[in-house]
Amino acid sequence: ESQDANTGTTSNSNTSAKQTLKVTPKERTKPKKASATPKLSGAKLQSALSVVTSHENMASVFNDKGLHDKALSLYRKALDSKINALGKNDKAIGESYLKIGEVLLNKGDYKKALKEYRKAHRILEAALGKKHPELANCKDKIGLLHYDRYNYDDAYNMFIMAMEIRESVLGIDHADTAKSHNNIGMVLSAKDEHTEALVHFRQALKIKEKISGPRHPETATCYDAVGGALRDSGKFNEALIEFQKAFKIRVAQLGKLNKETAISHNNLGTVLLKLKDLNAALSEFRKALSIRENVLGKNHPDTGASHEHVGAVLLEKGDDEGALTSFRKALNIVRESANQKGRLIDTLHNNIGELHFKKGNYTGALECYRETLKNVEAVKGKGHPDTAACYDKIGSVLQAKGDLDEALEEFQKALEIRESVSENGNVAPFNRDDDDSDEDDESEGTDAPSVNTGADAADSSPDGTKTEKTAGLNVLFEAAMQHDDKGKKPGATGGAYTDAVREERDRQSKPAKKRYVEKPQNIDVRFERGGGGNNHPGNKRYLNLVKGERPVYQALNTNTKEKLEISMKIVREVNDYGGLFLKQDEDDGNKRYYILSTDEARKKVMQALREKPKEPKQSGKKRTPSLDADATGLDAVAAAATNAARRRTALRGRPARMHKPKQYVATFSDLDVRCERGGGGNNHPGNKRYLQLVNDMKPAYLSLPDTAKKAKHDLSLAIVNKIVTSGGRFLEMEKISGTGHKRYYQLSESEARIKVSQALRDKPKRKPNWSTT
Repeated sequence: ESQDANTGTTSNSNTSAKQTLKVTPKERTKPKKASATPKLSGAKLQSALSVVTSHENMASVFNDKGLHDKALSLYRKALDSKINALGKNDKAIGESYLKIGEVLLNKGDYKKALKEYRKAHRILEAALGKKHPELANCKDKIGLLHYDRYNYDDAYNMFIMAMEIRESVLGIDHADTAKSHNNIGMVLSAKDEHTEALVHFRQALKIKEKISGPRHPETATCYDAVGGALRDSGKFNEALIEFQKAFKIRVAQLGKLNKETAISHNNLGTVLLKLKDLNAALSEFRKALSIRENVLGKNHPDTGASHEHVGAVLLEKGDDEGALTSFRKALNIVRESANQKGRLIDTLHNNIGELHFKKGNYTGALECYRETLKNVEAVKGKGHPDTAACYDKIGSVLQAKGDLDEALEEFQKALEIRESVSENGNVAPFNRDDDDSDEDDESEGTDAPSVNTGADAADSSPDGTKTEKTAGLNVLFEAAMQHDDKGKKPGATGGAYTDAVREERDRQSKPAKKRYVEKPQNIDVRFERGGGGNNHPGNKRYLNLVKGERPVYQALNTNTKEKLEISMKIVREVNDYGGLFLKQDEDDGNKRYYILSTDEARKKVMQALREKPKEPKQSGKKRTPSLDADATGLDAVAAAATNAARRRTALRGRPARMHKPKQYVATFSDLDVRCERGGGGNNHPGNKRYLQLVNDMKPAYLSLPDTAKKAKHDLSLAIVNKIVTSGGRFLEMEKISGTGHKRYYQLSESEARIKVSQALRDKPKRKPNWSTT
């Protein structure tokens, strides 16, 4: 009996070709299990498995070299040999499917890779049980596949399930648990949740240092992860320190010409590029390129990535021809050895397209941008904001070319996508590659239930993150709907759906595992009974933040959205300077502190904002009102000054921040204020609202004497706070040199205040109507 590695179907060579076997639908859904006992034994079994080992060893090398077809051929030979020797339900068969899936993933064939991983998951779950570490490894593989497909919520759920298995079976300080922390941190970083990602990366580093020591190459990998999160959050100098630690370990343990050392050179180059040290960045990227060409070969995907990095620095230095040469080398390598729908190939098409556009080669630019559009649509879907950005680029080229009607059509497509996203509040769903997986499941020859690896719809928590509860329930619901033999609908008693719901509710009823910290830092916020942490430095800073925002919060009445934004603003303020929200565990004998989730911290902040401050002793002075829509004249001035003073008090004592690079935005909303030369944004809804605020406050501002600098500062800052707390941003337009494009970046609070002060000082050309409504 043999098995086709692609379909999983079996055939018997002794059966006549004329004979047919009729199978009823019931028999098809419940195939008879193959024998789990080995078909070979003794010396024959050992001989067959030794051949399998050789095949798999060679396949692993071919996979590392990027020769995926050769690797697949050998892995499938090994799979056939294992089935003949062991039967098709042995856990070794599941391991082979995992290896085949990994090669297919590296090749870019996500659809087939997911099918192989699902086969492995069913076999391993049936052979080992639901709480086995090898099943956690399989969930990791599926999670990584979802990560490569930008399905970050699905990837996060798989990594969380894998970590739960490892923590319960292996313990919280096991190396595989550290691996789970790294995977979760990677997804959180991709979702721009860098503070929470950093917590997981540092936990993984702590475990690795404890197990392997501070000088082990795997510890260097953890330093890289911490450095990457710091870099992505704008803390470039701190990231450089972490990358240098990893580099020193690799040079000492692996040598200067190792592929892992090339990773360190590459990481150092990325952060030096962010710091605008272009010569140093170029040197690091070229060192990485040299190592990869010598160790991995000139046609390896990582070598192509190094060419792209070199091109990026040359482009930044103004060497367009050198950049174009590097990008083309990278593109040729990626086309031959990697998938056609990956992040790198899209970056290359975009970079080459930009250079063609800059040189006036509109045909070449259109070709590159349309290739990017095709890949982005295939991976992210037709309703994704990145797809809209592709239409914008194509439209810009067509406009420069003079094809105005065609350009208008492309811009219209981009507008429709953005309007859809804005109205629905999320990205439009797209067809995933795993929709037809049921065909493959039926011919697998095992009764073990299939697992749907992602939640197609998950509820959001108030801060915008997906809730694991709903996501997990949806996973089990989908699995039940696909594999309930009785075909019962949700709500019917019995069947797989009821069992799935019961199992999920049992899992959810267990309290979440608390993440303890050894010792609270001075920048952390401690929640204790009786206000015992109020004298803690972190609590003092936090309470000042709450005090500064409380008047605005309590003046909003029932505006839940704005209240939520104010509470999340305080959470982000604490996280931005490295602080954590900690709660003392009263049930713990040592009274340890554990980390609150973002949602838990937000609820604590909202509770503090709702509390009414203690009334001071009556001094005969009338309290000044807060700045709101009803405040006019001198009351508004007094309220503005009071609120701005409170805000300065809240921010006093915070550590100084390094200068951050410009934060460019993909699109703007009707709440934003667009700062453009010549008043180009005056018809924008956000600008109209902003100008009305300025006009209302201008008489009071101009009536103040020149010596009242503090009052003028507070008044302009109050207008900035009014825009920000209502969900708006101050955006500055910037023209891209030599391209005719324009983009917007977000102004800081101080930059926005300067803009407001300037607007308040401007005297109108005609006499305005200063009446207020």
